[in-house]
Amino acid sequence: MLLYPNPTTNQVRIDFPQAFRLDIHDTQGRLLKSIKKVQPHQVIDMSSWQAGIYFFKIDGQIDRKVVICR
Repeated sequence: MLLYPNPTTNQVRIDFPQAFRLDIHDTQGRLLKSIKKVQPHQVIDMSSWQAGIYFFKIDGQIDRKVVICR
C-alpha cells in the first residue's frame, strides 16, 4: 500500500490493489472516519482536520501513521 504525501497539509492519496475498508483513528484511539468501500486509488481530503498524527487502518489490519502539518 502506498499512502502519500506524508506528512501532508491537505489530502492523502492511497494506492492499494483492490477496494478496501478504511478506518481513521486519532492518537487517543477514537474512530474519526470510516469508509466502507474505498476505491484502489483514493484521495482523502484532510484539509479541515487539526494538525496531528492519525492512524489509517486498512481492512482492520494494516496500520499506517499519517502526520498533518500546518
